[in-house]
Amino acid sequence: MAALGNIGINRNPAPGGAPTTFHRFQRGLWVNGDVHRPLTKDTVEGNFPPSGRVAGPGTVRFRVPVDPGPRTLSIQVRFSPNLAPYPSLRVPKNASVGMSTDLVATAVAGTGYQVLSVSWSASAKGAVWVELWANLPRPDALTNWDNFSYT
Repeated sequence: MAALGNIGINRNPAPGGAPTTFHRFQRGLWVNGDVHRPLTKDTVEGNFPPSGRVAGPGTVRFRVPVDPGPRTLSIQVRFSPNLAPYPSLRVPKNASVGMSTDLVATAVAGTGYQVLSVSWSASAKGAVWVELWANLPRPDALTNWDNFSYT
């Protein structure tokens, strides 16, 4: 995990919302925002448990190192209740690695796990932010993230 950099949850799910307070979460992970609804470890749910769970709306954000060449980020997501707005994977633009626009993949209506993926060709070595958005503004909404992959 150290290679991925900071991992956290932003309880202000507005685009560009800045993390506010920080709380330590397990082995060096940082959770920022509402301590009553943090990113939690779900030992039951997931294609290969455990998975990370966000209760209510929020954003999990972390950095991934990038080398030049074709790159793909993928993650599985499952959410309940099955209502819009659906969860999304977002990689904000980063001109230093050749990304001139934000990359976004959004889940569709469904009850099982879905794979969200974004691809691009990096022009230089660097790092990108990865954001996992739980978008449904209900406190009873549950979003599980599982099996992150990067190539």
